[in-house]
Parts: sequence; structure tokens; C-alpha cells
Amino acid sequence: MDTSNTVANGQPGTGNGKRLRLLAYIRVSSTNTAHHEPSEAEQRKVITGWAAAQHAKVTDTFTDRAVSGANGAEDRPELHAALAALHDGAADGLLVQHLDRLSRKLDVQEAVLGKVWAAGTECYAVQGYGGLVPRDDPDDPMRTAMRQVMGVMVQLDRGMVVARMRRGKRDKAARGGYTGGWVPLGMTVEDRELVPDPAEQAAVALILGMHEQGASLREIIAALEEGGHRTKRGGRWHPSTVSRTLARHGKIAPDQAIPRSSRAPRTPRKQRAAPPVPSPAPQPAKPSIEPLEAHSAAPAASGHEHAGHNHTANANGHQWCYTCAVWFGWTPREGLP
Repeated sequence: MDTSNTVANGQPGTGNGKRLRLLAYIRVSSTNTAHHEPSEAEQRKVITGWAAAQHAKVTDTFTDRAVSGANGAEDRPELHAALAALHDGAADGLLVQHLDRLSRKLDVQEAVLGKVWAAGTECYAVQGYGGLVPRDDPDDPMRTAMRQVMGVMVQLDRGMVVARMRRGKRDKAARGGYTGGWVPLGMTVEDRELVPDPAEQAAVALILGMHEQGASLREIIAALEEGGHRTKRGGRWHPSTVSRTLARHGKIAPDQAIPRSSRAPRTPRKQRAAPPVPSPAPQPAKPSIEPLEAHSAAPAASGHEHAGHNHTANANGHQWCYTCAVWFGWTPREGLP
């Protein structure tokens, strides 16, 4: 039997007797420690060990760090780079520790496999398959079904882990434990638990003590600033910070605490007096009525001057003398112009 086109344990070779060239892909979740997922070092050890045993050569390694398995392929630049390299003929296949490193979502995993095969290359998964991931075969639908069932089980396992963690957080929160998020004044986080912060506890004691003495929020803030106390973020004190601390220690009702985003109400501006209503413009005097003979010497054409007088005409040809403020060019029996 000619074994020049195969690698150890019957894994397919390149078809030309050359050593199999592979691109390794590693995905490390940001929560791999909490979820007991493989670290980058663990994945690299499995991949290099399998490649050495199969006499294959890993020509390059692409690593996406702090990427959740629930994210889509668009959130993994190194995976995109590996797929592009396969399409450019840089290697004969993609090597992963387990198919869930491609994605824990079945649809994304299947899409990535489709891209690998479309490039004319193969995918190799050390765990779960022991090497080559068989391509889809229309004459063997069971092959596809088994791969997808394995993907569904991985997705289900991930979903159950997340659900269990969510229930644990809810139970811990119900017992008063810390489950993440905002840390109250006077406390800090150590080993995922809230513990007292000595410096902030001094500020809390000052707030509670002055409140017992009847001090106002502004007076408490002035004392905090004078004593060199700082907020959790190192900034200046705000009435909302002090009131929330009082509410958290039961000194005031929660609904009396000033919301974090609230601001002191602005003093309304003095209403401006409405501008005075302007008096109506004086109406021009009604033209007097004079017979034609009063300006018989006026020119017939409008707009001409005569003896220093300015005239104009309306649509009916009647003349108006601006100097004398009279109509002319008509007789009383004609009526008004």
C-alpha cells in the first residue's frame, strides 16, 4: 500500500506526498477559568502534540483571546484571517482542539466548516474526532446528522452551564452576597466577595454620625471634603452619594434618597414682560374730492411734475397730487376712483 499521501493513523495527506500543512486556531474565552474551558496553553499543547504524532506541520497559529463561544464569527478577527489564508492556499487545512473552539453555537460552527470546505481544504479536530472532520456526503446523511448532534450537545451543555450560573447568582443575591456590578461606599471586592474598605468606612462613619446630629447634606459634604475623604471614584462629593449611603444604612427611607442622575432644580428665570402692542400706524388722510378744474393744468400722464407738484394715477386714470393731497382728473359725478 502506498502511504505517501497519508499521515499516521490513516489521516489524509496532501495528495502529492508532501507533509500536511495546517493552520492552528485557538479561541480563549474571557471566562475560561470560571467555566473550566481550556486555556490557550492547554489548546496549544493538544494541537502541537497531535500534529507531531501525525507528522503534520503547523505553519501558523491564529488566536482569538477573550472571545465568548456564543459570539458570532464576525467577532473573531483571527478566525477570519485563518479562513482567508486557507482560501489563499496557505495551508491544507484548519486544526483545532475541539469543534467548539470554532463556536458553541451550531449554526456558526456549521458556517465555518462550510467556508473551510469551500476553500478546498479540510478541518481537523483533535478531541471528538481524533483528526479529520468528515465532509458532508449526500449518500451518507447520518454523517452530517452525527456531527450536528454533537454540536447540539455542546450548545446544550453551554446553555445549562449559563443557566446554572444565573440561578447561583440569584440565590447569592437573595442571601445578600455580591454578584457583580456596583460596589457600595465602604466596601471593596476581594475574591469575588464584598469586604470592608477601612478608608471608606471612615467616611461612612462620618456621614452617619453627622446625620444623627442633625447635619444637612451640604454640611456633611463640607466635613467630608475638609477631612480629605474622597468618593469611590476619587471625585467630589454629591448630595446623592451621601443620601444613598444614609438610605443603605436605614437612616432614611429609600424613596428619600436623591437619585444618582438628579440635579438640584434650577431657579426659574424671571418672566419677561410681554413687549407692548404697537399702536396702529396712522392712516393717511382721506383724499379730498375736487372737480377736474382745480388741477386742469396738470399733465395727463402720471408721474410727471407740474409747478413743483408730484402726481401719480390709478388704474382708472385718475390723478393724485402728493403736494396738495387731492384727487384730480375727474368730476364729482363720476364718483370716487
